[in-house]
Amino acid sequence: AVTLAKAGAKIIAVGRYTDRLQKTVDEIHELGGEAAPVRVDLNFKHIIDDLYGHAAAPFGAPTILVNAAGVNLRQKWTDVTLESWDVTLHLNLSVPFFL
Repeated sequence: AVTLAKAGAKIIAVGRYTDRLQKTVDEIHELGGEAAPVRVDLNFKHIIDDLYGHAAAPFGAPTILVNAAGVNLRQKWTDVTLESWDVTLHLNLSVPFFL
């Protein structure tokens, strides 16, 4: 995010942790860049539909998406449940696709 901001991009920092988001936004502002935080937990499927509107509000429609959300539950194949499989597919496949 910081590197893109240094190149002139306006950054929408999206994540679960308010303090981490604000730290990134503050760092970008200190460099003279533009950034805004959007706090969401992408584990919740209904969030994806609303996220675009929140992300577009500060600067308009996004033109670049850098997806860093993902999960690796590090389970033995014998411990994988339908629920854990669904979480993995949702965050690693569905979220980036629908965003």
